[in-house]
Amino acid sequence: MPPFLQQSFDRLFARQQDWEHQEQKPHAHRQRGKVAGEQSAANPQYECAEFRVPMCYDGVCDSDNTLDVFVKRVRATSGERKKALWVLQGGPGASSTGVEGLMNTMYLQLDGQVSVYTMDHRGTGRSARLECQAAEAGALGSPGGSAIRLDELPACMDDIRFQVDNQTAAFSVTSAAKDLAAVINYELSDEDVYVYGLSYGTYLVERLVHFAPPSVRGFSVDGIVSESGDSVEKRSTFSNWDHDVGVVGDRFLNACMADDFCKSKFPGVTDFPVFVHELYDKLDAAVAGGKTGTNACADALARNGKRPSYLLRSTFGEYLMSDRMRIAIPAVIYRASRCNDDDADALAYFAEGLDYSEDDGGFGDSEPETLLYDSDMLYYLIVFSEMWETPTPDKATLIKWYENSTMASDNYLSLPYYCLFTGSREHACQELIHLPIARPLVYQRDEYWNKTGELPDGVTALLMTGGMDLQTRRMYGELEYEMMSGERMLVNFDDAGHCTTFTTPMNGGGATCGVRILASYVKENGVLKNVDTSCMGDLKPMKFSENTVDAQELFGKNDLYESSASDW
Repeated sequence: MPPFLQQSFDRLFARQQDWEHQEQKPHAHRQRGKVAGEQSAANPQYECAEFRVPMCYDGVCDSDNTLDVFVKRVRATSGERKKALWVLQGGPGASSTGVEGLMNTMYLQLDGQVSVYTMDHRGTGRSARLECQAAEAGALGSPGGSAIRLDELPACMDDIRFQVDNQTAAFSVTSAAKDLAAVINYELSDEDVYVYGLSYGTYLVERLVHFAPPSVRGFSVDGIVSESGDSVEKRSTFSNWDHDVGVVGDRFLNACMADDFCKSKFPGVTDFPVFVHELYDKLDAAVAGGKTGTNACADALARNGKRPSYLLRSTFGEYLMSDRMRIAIPAVIYRASRCNDDDADALAYFAEGLDYSEDDGGFGDSEPETLLYDSDMLYYLIVFSEMWETPTPDKATLIKWYENSTMASDNYLSLPYYCLFTGSREHACQELIHLPIARPLVYQRDEYWNKTGELPDGVTALLMTGGMDLQTRRMYGELEYEMMSGERMLVNFDDAGHCTTFTTPMNGGGATCGVRILASYVKENGVLKNVDTSCMGDLKPMKFSENTVDAQELFGKNDLYESSASDW
C-alpha cells in the first residue's frame, strides 16, 4: 500500500497560492462567499486542501493507484483545548457543498473555539467524483440530461469500471470511512475530535466507529440509517423506502387530526389515512378507462396518463420532506374531496404547476452544486451493493407498498436499476423485459456490513431523530441506539423532519434546537449528562393553520382552503 501522502493543511499554508479562502455569512445554510479578510468568529475563513490516499486500502481491494480527497475546514481562533468537529454529508453520492452553511452555523454556535471540518467522501464532488466522462451520460446534452437514463447505463457503467481500475470496492462505504480515519489520524491526532453525520452520513460515521481513531472523543448521528439488524425490517434499506414513507405519511395525517384547525376541515373523519385511501379510489374510478366528466377534480389530476392517486401520493411524498410544503397536504386533500367548481379550477392549476416542474427540458436538478458535485453513479453503486434488500422485492411487491401508502416516492421505478447494477438473475429481475445488457457494477459486502461497531471506553455517542422524518424513519434511530454498546444518548423530536439540525426551529428563531444540542455535546466534551437539551421546551410546534405556503403559487387562489365553511 502506498503511503498516505504528505499533503496537509500545514504544508498548503506554506504555499499560499494553494489556499482557497472563503468568507461565509453567519447562519446561511447555502451561502457562498467572497474573498476573505481577517479571520474572526463572525467572519470565518475557509481553507481547502486535498489529501492523496490509496485507492485500495489493505484488505479492501487490490490496486497501487491513488486518489485525492477534498477536505475543507474553518480553524478555531481560540479555545482552552484543541477541538475539531467533522460535519459529514449524506447521499450516498452527495457532496459536502450541502453542509457548508451548517459548518458555518456550528462554528458560530461554538464561539469559534472549535475547528470545523468537512470532506467530499470519495466518489463525490472534488474527491474523484464518479461520472460518465467518456459515455457522456449525465451531461446536460445527453439524452437523459443530468439524469442518467436506463439505456445510458451500460456504457456509463463500463466507463466507471475503467476509471476505477475494475476495483469497485475502492468506492465502498468502508473505503470512505478509512479515508476519514486516515485524515483524522494524520492531521488531528493531538486534538479532541467529534464526528457528526447526517442522513447517509450517519452510515459513514457508524462505519468509522469500527476503526475508532484514537483522537475521536464522540460520534453524533442525525437522521439515522441503522447499520445492523437480525431481519430486513430492522435495517434501513432503500428497497422498503415507500413502505417507510407511508408509515410517516400516516403519522402526519394523524397529527392533522390532533390539530384543531386541521381537524375542523374534515368533520366526521376519525381515520384520516382510511379517508385518504377512499378518496384515492374515488378519484381513480372517476377516470378509469379514460372516462371524463364524472368528477372534475379527478379530470384535473389525471395528467399524462397517470392516475390521480399516483400523482397525489407521489407529490405528497415530496411535500412531506419540506417543513414548509407539508402544511399544504391537507389543503389539497380537502379540495379534492369537496370538489366544487372553484376546487376543480384550483387543482387544475396545481397539477399544471407539477407538470411544469417536471418538464425541465432534460436539465434535471438545476442546483449547480448537484449538477457539478453530486454523483448518481456512486449512489447506485453503494445502494445496490449494501443498502438494498437481497433478494430484491419484486415489482408487484414494490408497487403494493407504493399503493398501500397514502404518501410515497415512486421507489418501484428503481428495480430495473438494481437489476442492471447487480446483474442479478433473481426472479424479480427475470420478470423485467427489455432491460439493456450490462456488466454488473457492485462490490461484495465486507466484514463490517450488518455489524454495529462498539464504542471504545471513554467515547460517547449522541443520536438524534425526527418523528416526521420519512427518509430515515425514527424507528431506525431507535434500533441503532438499542444495538449500539457503550455510553450513548437518544434525542427525539416528534415534529422534526429529516436531519434535526435543519428541522427543529425555535419559537424565538436563531439556531435550531438540533444545532444547539450538538453544540452543547461538543462544548461539554461529550459528557452526556451535561448536554443541554432545554431548547426542546421552546420548539416551534407544527401548526396546520400557518400560512407557510403561498396559495396563489399553489392553487392560483387567495386561500389554501377557500370557502372552507361550506358543505361538501
